[in-house]
Amino acid sequence: MHYFYIKENNISILFIFIENIINIYIYCISILYYLKINK
Repeated sequence: MHYFYIKENNISILFIFIENIINIYIYCISILYYLKINK
């Protein structure tokens, strides 16, 4: 049971990490897009 809980926790941490990476990626793209339009 304890091991299973740790595994679940790692999976949720991984998903949070992936979500953060996606958010950062979108943020960077939107900044680049904004700069491109303003040139």
